[in-house]
Amino acid sequence: MSSHSGSFLFRSASSARRRQWRGPMPLSIRLCLAGLVAALALAACSTAGTTPGDGTTASAGLNVATSTASAGLNLATPTEASTKAGVKPPAAPTGLHEWVEESKVPVPAHFAWTPPSGPISGYYFWTKGVYVGMTAPPAICGPSWDKLPATAATYTIAEVQANPDAYICAFNAAGTSPTVHFTQNTPVSTPTKAKVKPPAAPTGLHEWVEESKVPVPAHFAWTPPSGPISGYYFWTKGVYVGMTAPPAICGPSWKKLPGTAKTYTIAEVQANPDAYICAFNAAGTSPTVHFTQNTPLP
Repeated sequence: MSSHSGSFLFRSASSARRRQWRGPMPLSIRLCLAGLVAALALAACSTAGTTPGDGTTASAGLNVATSTASAGLNLATPTEASTKAGVKPPAAPTGLHEWVEESKVPVPAHFAWTPPSGPISGYYFWTKGVYVGMTAPPAICGPSWDKLPATAATYTIAEVQANPDAYICAFNAAGTSPTVHFTQNTPVSTPTKAKVKPPAAPTGLHEWVEESKVPVPAHFAWTPPSGPISGYYFWTKGVYVGMTAPPAICGPSWKKLPGTAKTYTIAEVQANPDAYICAFNAAGTSPTVHFTQNTPLP
């Protein structure tokens, strides 16, 4: 056999061995490898279970964290509950009053109330600009309404055309009171107003002219009513033209005389004037009385 033939056989044998290793791994080798992997895994598990620095500390850490979180929630809940139990929504304001001052221009509207007992943070107030029927407010009493401080017991609208339709409620951290409606034309009564009444009418009225003088003057005299008076309102026609009533109710549109006056003189007339008078004070005016002509003082 030639050398070439021997080389060919050697390569063929080597190639055959390489092809044999490329096939499936023998069962015995696979079992050995599987056993080795299992042994290593078991050793690792045993080491983790017995090492104090890993499993024990981590487990304790989780227990502590869970316990701490639970304690925090438990503390917060009773605190909130106790706060709500201690503070309740306030009662509604009472003693509601509403009135306008028609004697002023522009006409203001006033509101007054008695605060409820217990803690309050303030009031919510709502009103129509003028009264247009006893309609309910536009929404539940709350922050969408005007906010008034807790120290308030009165409120004023600077200018109205008629009696406003107004509502109010009190509030604190726990909620709002029931909503209450102001009763119109219910002014606050004060001791001063209770003691002062409109005066009685002047009495002992006299009227005469002095025809001997030129120009001819007309004189008026009266006896003041009892009680406090601020002054008089006086009206007269320039001359007498029948016993007609004055053009309007006795009031500021007439000539104003001081409270100390007991007489009045018109410097020049052509005949007996037709004259009326009334007294007034802070509470109102007296009945209007008419001077009787040609009744000089005795």
